[in-house]
Amino acid sequence: MKRFQKRISLTLACVLLLGTFSGCDNDSAGNNANKEKSTEIVWWQFGNEPKDIDDVEEKINEYLAEKINVKLDLKFGGSSDFTEKMSKIINTGENYDITFTCSWSNQFLPNVHNGAFLSLDELIESDGSGLKEAIPEELWEGVGVDGKIYGVPTYKDSAFAPYFVFNQNDLTALGLNAEDYNTMEKLEGALKAYKDAYPDKYPFYMTASEGYHGFFDEFDMLINNDYPIGVRLDDETLTVVNPYETEVIQQKWDLLNSWFQKGYINQDATTLQESPKVKFLFGGHGYPYADVTEWSKDYPAVGVLRYEPYYTTGSIQGSINAISVNSKHPKEAMQVLNLLNTDPVFRNMMAYGLEDVHYKKTGDNSIEKLNKNWEVSVFAQGTFFNMYTVDPAPADMWEAVRAQNESAKPAATLGFGLDTSNINTELALVKAAYAKYKPLVTTGAKSRADVYDAMMKELENAGIDKIIEEAQKQINEWNESKSAQ
Repeated sequence: MKRFQKRISLTLACVLLLGTFSGCDNDSAGNNANKEKSTEIVWWQFGNEPKDIDDVEEKINEYLAEKINVKLDLKFGGSSDFTEKMSKIINTGENYDITFTCSWSNQFLPNVHNGAFLSLDELIESDGSGLKEAIPEELWEGVGVDGKIYGVPTYKDSAFAPYFVFNQNDLTALGLNAEDYNTMEKLEGALKAYKDAYPDKYPFYMTASEGYHGFFDEFDMLINNDYPIGVRLDDETLTVVNPYETEVIQQKWDLLNSWFQKGYINQDATTLQESPKVKFLFGGHGYPYADVTEWSKDYPAVGVLRYEPYYTTGSIQGSINAISVNSKHPKEAMQVLNLLNTDPVFRNMMAYGLEDVHYKKTGDNSIEKLNKNWEVSVFAQGTFFNMYTVDPAPADMWEAVRAQNESAKPAATLGFGLDTSNINTELALVKAAYAKYKPLVTTGAKSRADVYDAMMKELENAGIDKIIEEAQKQINEWNESKSAQ
């Protein structure tokens, strides 16, 4: 309503001025005409609309009018209902130009297969010339489908990089160093030290929905962790398996079960929905200095990389911006995405709002936020590597994140996306069958001797073999087509 009233007021003012001063000079008239010619791009952003949307959008559009003669109509969809909102917009043909999409919200691959997004290859060449230089080739592979590009990937902490995150207060009290416990095998020493010091506490809290965060670290899980179907990240033979049949996962399961029996893992892990805010240890995907910027909200945390970084299709498809196949202005939409990923002024306005209103500079490329009137999902917009850092993050944080990305290996399956349309029935049955066992297994609450045979039998009856067969067929076809290019 506020935005609408502002536009009405401006329109009435123009009418009154034109009626009163019929002899306006030609230069003023020309400027007004140029502003009217600015192409409006409707861009759906992930997250709730920020308080100062009108003020920031106005300044952004002043800048864009000078740079590419475009103005944005920024629209926002809350995180809880973004998929539902965008599904309705896409299915009803409502006008929009750009939308956030990813593997877990407004899902990228189903939308591509359903024809919702525009193929961008030609537009990148004609109107996105800076993108190929700004974004590494591996990320373009991650958004390719059948040899074509259907979205602009967000170059950020784009590699799959799993961490152990420790409570620094506890480490100090116990005389431990996080770097000494950077693998699951080494971790037991820290768990034992904590349990010996605090017999009535648990060093490793897990919840029923997640279990051990690193259970499938070695695999590209082709759908998600609710379906035990994957390919080892380093398997050049591209063999699709049920990871529970592999030695690495069986050994991990055995180790977790021993931890559960020793009291290292909370005994209500199979039913716990939310772990304590303050704890000794948890697992998470992260990046250099995430312990400063993300993980130290309730206590000083320190993260240690527990597995080498990999580029996977899933990690890259965690944030993408796509152009509608029905966009009336695809060239201008691509120009917006190109500028966002190459122009620091535009990028930082989108991320942080206005200087001295929403933030103040504390260094050449660092800021301190002044309020929460421009709170947006920065990860869902564009690259991190032309953005300011936010205190207390160190000034070299983005360089460190870029270095981690550059150290990442491409997964053998990088660029493959499973089309599930032929196996939806089996997927539903397998998910339901696995859901009964997943908390028991991924928390270590039950041993292999307890449930392995029963679980594998139920998965077989639900149709897991058909899913694996279909996934293998698609991967083989994908690999053959890639080799032929």
